[in-house]
Amino acid sequence: MAKKIQIPKDNNIIPIPLEEAMPDNYLPYAVEVARDRALPDVRDGLKPVHRRILYGSYLLKAFPDKPYFKSARIVGDILGKFHPHGDTSVYDSMVILAQNFTTRYPLIDGHGNWGSIDGDGAAAMRYTEARLAPIAMEMIRDIDKNVVEMVPNYSDTEEEPKVLPARYPNLLVNGVFGIAVGLATNIPPHNLEEVANGVIAYMENNDITTKELMKHIKGPDLPTGGIIIGKNSMLSAYETGEGKVTLRAKSTIEKLENGRLGIVITEFPYRRNKAKLLQTISDMTGDKRHSKALESIVDIRDESDRTGIRAVIEFRKSTDMDTAEKVLKYLYKRTDLQCNLSFNMVALADGKPQTLGLKDIIIHYVRHQKDVITRRTKKELQDAEKRFHIVEGFIKAINIMDDVIAVIRASKSKKDASDNLIDKFGFTEVQATAILELMLYRLTGLEIKVFEKEYRELERLIKRLQKILKDENELIKVIKTELLEITDRYKDSRRTEIIEDENEAKIDIEELVVVEDIVVTLSNEGFIKRVPLKSYNRSNAEPDSIEYREGDFAKYIFNSNTRDSIMLFTSKGNMYQIKGNTVPESRWKDKGEKVDSLIRGIDLDSESIVAAYSINNIHSPENYIFITSRGNIKKTPLEKFETNYTKLSALKLEDGEELVKVQLVEGE
Repeated sequence: MAKKIQIPKDNNIIPIPLEEAMPDNYLPYAVEVARDRALPDVRDGLKPVHRRILYGSYLLKAFPDKPYFKSARIVGDILGKFHPHGDTSVYDSMVILAQNFTTRYPLIDGHGNWGSIDGDGAAAMRYTEARLAPIAMEMIRDIDKNVVEMVPNYSDTEEEPKVLPARYPNLLVNGVFGIAVGLATNIPPHNLEEVANGVIAYMENNDITTKELMKHIKGPDLPTGGIIIGKNSMLSAYETGEGKVTLRAKSTIEKLENGRLGIVITEFPYRRNKAKLLQTISDMTGDKRHSKALESIVDIRDESDRTGIRAVIEFRKSTDMDTAEKVLKYLYKRTDLQCNLSFNMVALADGKPQTLGLKDIIIHYVRHQKDVITRRTKKELQDAEKRFHIVEGFIKAINIMDDVIAVIRASKSKKDASDNLIDKFGFTEVQATAILELMLYRLTGLEIKVFEKEYRELERLIKRLQKILKDENELIKVIKTELLEITDRYKDSRRTEIIEDENEAKIDIEELVVVEDIVVTLSNEGFIKRVPLKSYNRSNAEPDSIEYREGDFAKYIFNSNTRDSIMLFTSKGNMYQIKGNTVPESRWKDKGEKVDSLIRGIDLDSESIVAAYSINNIHSPENYIFITSRGNIKKTPLEKFETNYTKLSALKLEDGEELVKVQLVEGE
């Protein structure tokens, strides 16, 4: 008998059942992970590590007009001051910000090897160099004017921004993807000019609908281009924050230099590995399941170079345009040349993770910009009023300069001179200090005019700043003006084409099936295969020549077609359906593959196959006759088995009863 382990008494250990501890502790842990590592803030669109990279680079003065810094220097500085995690987490994040095929508007200007669309990783950080990209300066602009809240770093030795000013809507413009504990986010990137126009449209009309916003923000604009299909799906995703659209590579069928037809791919789907995708297509040409559909392909080449992306899938000389189009559709259906682009727009809003629609994101961004501009204006007003007060003192002092100089000369010290100026002429302490520090050359007639000009300019500036703080319309005007300035500086053309017709994305695999007559065999133990009828006739094959294991044998052999439906009936009264073209093609002597590896749900350990039929017309006037182990009989029209499901209940059986015979008969 095992000894019971005695746990020593410790006042610091509180015994709590796990089921009680988990809800109280795991959820706060998950929220902290989301907040501190994995999810972006809706205001600046950055995760903490990205924010620290930009701010750390700013403190290093790694500006666009300065020389590059070694990446290791930037990473080390960020680790030491702000990010108490591994250097890999910082460098990998910096790589993403520098890659123009991952980030729509790169925030890091990288020098050296920063990876490729083929999945090549960046060089080690001791080799690469980096600095802030020009557009990244708009993320940090005015940060020295107290526009955002600063918080202590992990060691309380430095301060870092809780959020960046983000003078353009970076969350939508560059998008983000990440996985937290129990949460994930996937916000695709968009075109800067379109997003800016959408933000301005909202500021002009707060009641604007998502559909109206989409007149400005057409849809995602991906770094790698491509084609997005489906406007209705996009509208739903933008309204709810969740959804998906179809993303397709940009490809054309062209006549190549050698006179043959070929598929030329110039843009691959976003975040798909080009080399891996082309290798997948190459592997499919040698796979029995796809070789018939792709037999016209003779070569696959990657001709990409510094000028752009270009991959070529070359056909046989005899291939016509119709066949080439079918092959392209087949590749869309079976590979990532056509895939889904998901929307899961989760971000930190008001300090907690929320799923946000397009308009929600814009609302939070505009609210942030109002706060940024208000704080900046207050700081600028404070500085302007302080300078105005000093200039006002200068002008007053210059007008009575002889008296002022006499008082100063008669004073014993700087403090005494300051007190005398305050007592005799009514200057404030700030004005008196400034007068005492004024250089003598500034007493010339020309400098007096400079002070008077500065006085008038400061007067106008103070009135304008006060107006911005008092009138929200003026505040909105400032946000619009500055956003348009940024847009004019960094805007570019849309890269991703959008097709509204969602039917374009639907590819009927039936159209792409290579139509041929086949012979299907099914063994007693459930091994199934197909052989082209031509090959079967040439081989003079016999059932006994199939190489099954001992005790197994060919139970059903019947003619079919790659477009036919093959219906299998089991002893439990179930009908399982499989298309002829999905049955693996094999040589006659091969045993094939197990049925349960092709059809989900069938269990050959608990039910046996009692009948198999090939059906080419479900609406033909035929009937199935079912006979059970207890002598019950049932007739069902063939068309009743028309279904898109793999499994259907053919008839109900009582306990202990089994289906033993199924016969397909014409008429009555």
